[in-house]
Amino acid sequence: MMHLYRFLVIPFSINWVMTSQISLSQTPTNINTTQNYAQQIVVAMNRAQQAYYVKNNRFTNDIKALAVNPVDTVDNSYQFRVFIHPQRNAVMQAAISKNNGYKSYIGLVRTYNFTLQNKTQTTTLATLCESSEAKPQLPIWANYQIPANDTPACPVGFRVSIGGNQTISAIEKKSPPEQALSKMLAIAEEQVRYHRKHNRFKKDWQDIPSETDTYLYRSFIHPSGKATMAAAITKGSRFKSYITLIHTLKSKGNKSNLASIQCISKENKGILPKWSDIQFSEDKPAICPTGFEVERRR
Repeated sequence: MMHLYRFLVIPFSINWVMTSQISLSQTPTNINTTQNYAQQIVVAMNRAQQAYYVKNNRFTNDIKALAVNPVDTVDNSYQFRVFIHPQRNAVMQAAISKNNGYKSYIGLVRTYNFTLQNKTQTTTLATLCESSEAKPQLPIWANYQIPANDTPACPVGFRVSIGGNQTISAIEKKSPPEQALSKMLAIAEEQVRYHRKHNRFKKDWQDIPSETDTYLYRSFIHPSGKATMAAAITKGSRFKSYITLIHTLKSKGNKSNLASIQCISKENKGILPKWSDIQFSEDKPAICPTGFEVERRR
């Protein structure tokens, strides 16, 4: 959901979040610096809420559990609060400025259900919002309509802050193949959003681990710039490999038109197709390359 997301965040452990708390050693010297630190703290709170949900299957209103430790001018200029939606499907982290001259910030994290292998799966999606005016401001849940899809949205009086979205799929409890496929689907969703906003595919996936105990992860952009491929390549012969392919189609109006397909290897082995093995054009959706079959098509 909510995104400018995402830059995509692949699940990390709750211990990482707690030990990487925001402890600011520098004293902000101007309004912009103070506001930037406030944003960093809210982003850290968002991430901590997502990790907390992965572990506990719920959000928390205990700000101490989010390991937030603002100091110096940030502590003097902002108050931090946490509010859980009455339906328990969303949570708001707020950095409320204590006086005029500073913008207020909120982090919104919500659950989002999607279908994977004919089963309903749950992920958490996050957005960072900044107030339109530089003043103390705190929205109420009644003024915020939680999106039914993964479109980013902020309450009245706020707007999406660039770079403030993260998503963590709640997949740590799944098997390695399920995790690999979930990551491929998440990358596909992110690439579609990114292309629609920037008219190009995203190259930088620093938040994705290059490998785990069972999979190698790789991402490629076609030389033409019209297609992208992400791959989860299994190590050994215990599991299957996965790829996600996204490419441009002929435009419909002013909106970019994209085709997306997820493929699974027919055999339990590490396999990575070459671009020359993949046939795609702007006239019709691509098909899975030799050695793969369709897992999901968008």
